[in-house]
Amino acid sequence: MAKEDENFFSIVVLLSKAPHLIRYTLESILSQNFTSYEVLLIAQKSTQQLIDIPEGLTEKVRLFRLRDTTNGQLMNRGVDKSKGKYIHFLESGDTYMTSNSLEEISMLLKEKPVDLFYSAYIKREENSMYAVYKPFSYRALKQGKLYTHLESCVFLKKSLISKGKIHSKLTYQPGLEIFLRFFLDDKMTHFFIKKVYCDHEIKRKSPGEVFHEVVEIFWILNKHLGIFQALKWWLFQDYFRVYQWTKRMLKKAFFRT
Repeated sequence: MAKEDENFFSIVVLLSKAPHLIRYTLESILSQNFTSYEVLLIAQKSTQQLIDIPEGLTEKVRLFRLRDTTNGQLMNRGVDKSKGKYIHFLESGDTYMTSNSLEEISMLLKEKPVDLFYSAYIKREENSMYAVYKPFSYRALKQGKLYTHLESCVFLKKSLISKGKIHSKLTYQPGLEIFLRFFLDDKMTHFFIKKVYCDHEIKRKSPGEVFHEVVEIFWILNKHLGIFQALKWWLFQDYFRVYQWTKRMLKKAFFRT
């Protein structure tokens, strides 16, 4: 194996929520046929429970603990410490779909090197789940449909570094912010494939967490696309049913007159 391929992937696993699911993620990585990777486990310092690293993966894992911080800061630490050519971010509970996932992604990247590779993802709504096969588009984003999931993105490390630090104050959507920076730069190349390689773990959010996530997305869209598009997204997304509530109030007022 060529020296530069010793760590083709740096798999940066963020351990800030659902620490009890980390073993599923690590076992999924261990099951991969492709072995040219390293694993950086970036944990919040408050997550002090013993992390059981599967036998056979211990030599590939490096563990870093940070003081209570945002996911943006955890991601930055992962980038700083990584040695791979490409970086793939996962969160606790995320898993690869098959044992060939990394192998297939590596083959595609060797055939067509790009700054950003991203794939389809699984979407869950109520009791149903289905694959979403849509490449990024500004039109969809403006209608409240997010681009993809961070777990479906693989970044070329040198390109990620060239874009500057991942925003350190973002906890819920740092991936969206860096993703937009790649797409707004005409020099950055990207490639989309209609296949799901990684499944993300759905983590239940409190009303407060939903509120802060909406605020982050609104701030990101305002920063990169302008206030008009941010407001348009907010109305389409309607997280808190404000638009629906307004329509009901107008309807009642209309029929009272």
